[in-house]
Amino acid sequence: MNSRRGDYVERNGAKTPWNHELDMKLQYSKKLKNGRTLSVSFDMLNLFNFLNKNWGRLVFVPNVVNSSFSLLNFVDIENEQPRFQFNIDETEEPFVIDLQNSRWRAQLGVKFGF
Repeated sequence: MNSRRGDYVERNGAKTPWNHELDMKLQYSKKLKNGRTLSVSFDMLNLFNFLNKNWGRLVFVPNVVNSSFSLLNFVDIENEQPRFQFNIDETEEPFVIDLQNSRWRAQLGVKFGF
């Protein structure tokens, strides 16, 4: 922020890292008598995380309600006005890894069509 003091911030200058996620579906269908079909499917969500636990991590910037990241700290009240101070740690990143959606998941499905 010091490099942009008194100037405009560049457009799209602060972005979260790329999210890499690959989903896969395998399906086999068999025609039965009288035009009926039987299908068996296998879905894998976030295949990258299945291959390597450090891949497929999804990140997001939390909002005020679900965030431990704080830009301002309350200091005190001076002349009946609250005073705040910026609380920006250079080593802390404002985004969080989504632990639930960063895991790989799989499901098996069976469908009978008539």
